[in-house]
Amino acid sequence: MALTSVWLGFSESVAELLVSALLSGAGTGLMNPPVNAAVGDVIATGGRDADGGRALAGFQMVGDIGAAVGPVLSGLIADIAGYPAAFSTCTLIATASLLAWLRAPETRPR
Repeated sequence: MALTSVWLGFSESVAELLVSALLSGAGTGLMNPPVNAAVGDVIATGGRDADGGRALAGFQMVGDIGAAVGPVLSGLIADIAGYPAAFSTCTLIATASLLAWLRAPETRPR
């Protein structure tokens, strides 16, 4: 997803833009289920007394904030520095997320 984000910003034709958007959308779609499963696993380790509803709602609200603020900030960056800079910023954020995810411990109990 990080690679397709920067590719979107540097696309030079409609066909290239469509292919990079398709791959970026697929990457985003493939990213959500494992993250939600990990949150469910972390909640489950708290036992029956864990308030899973509140934890999941908090997790989803943080994502909603990012979904609302991200496009506004990307638009601001695009206005100031252009589309390549805006998409490159998205790539940096996605890469930082990937690096953090790679260091995350296994959440599924054995």
